[in-house]
Amino acid sequence: MHVEVGKQCLDAGLPIFVEKPSALSYAQACDLAEYADRKGLWGAVAYMKRFAVGYELAKSIASRQEEFGEVTVVEIRFSNGPYPAIWGIQSAPQAFLIGQAVHLFNLARYFGGEVEEVYARLHTVGENRFGYAINLRFAGGVLGILNLNALESPSWKIHERLALTGVDCWLEVEDMLRLRYRPRGEPLGEAHLGGRNQWIEWQPDWTEILRVHAVGCFGYLGELRNFARSCLGLETPRSTLWDGARDLQVAEAVWNSAQNAQPVTLG
Repeated sequence: MHVEVGKQCLDAGLPIFVEKPSALSYAQACDLAEYADRKGLWGAVAYMKRFAVGYELAKSIASRQEEFGEVTVVEIRFSNGPYPAIWGIQSAPQAFLIGQAVHLFNLARYFGGEVEEVYARLHTVGENRFGYAINLRFAGGVLGILNLNALESPSWKIHERLALTGVDCWLEVEDMLRLRYRPRGEPLGEAHLGGRNQWIEWQPDWTEILRVHAVGCFGYLGELRNFARSCLGLETPRSTLWDGARDLQVAEAVWNSAQNAQPVTLG
């Protein structure tokens, strides 16, 4: 309903906030984004991961060119339980790309930039059980490695890990809550053991998790605050309708690549 109802809201002169995915296809998502542009309005897509505390910390670190250098490889591992065919999409692996994996494509673009090429393989082991191995090439030469699957748990139990390779350093975020960072230097000075580089770890205190729970730590509060402040002209939307379209473009490229066993170049 996002496209149909979104256009009605835009017709009323209102900016819109939609859940992901913004549509069921890249073409529909572009249609909605173009419609908003023609109305002189805008829309935001609910990619809460961009606002999760762990990922905001990772973005802040990776953006420090003098410290992190540049992001060279983006690695994402994501698993949940069996994923069904939804929204009239007959294939469960295809529905997974549209209904779930767009989150990870958006996250990959957040850290790696725009995707230029996709090469994907699909392995199916039973009804609603499958896994994707995906290679991405981003503009500027950054590489992406994605393991996205519905295999690792018999129930709906999600595990998520992001790793960024810099130059002489790296960081990783696990389940949006725990960050580990190994900088180039020695953040604690001479207090090192065995000549190994030190790393820094961050995770919220359990009382903090209880206080803000999913609303804060996992980004739901941040995405809503960004939309509200954008409506007031105090910020700009950090995940737009065009972002939603580009993520669906990647999803369709993954599906086409997996079906044909060939790389797909994105326009």
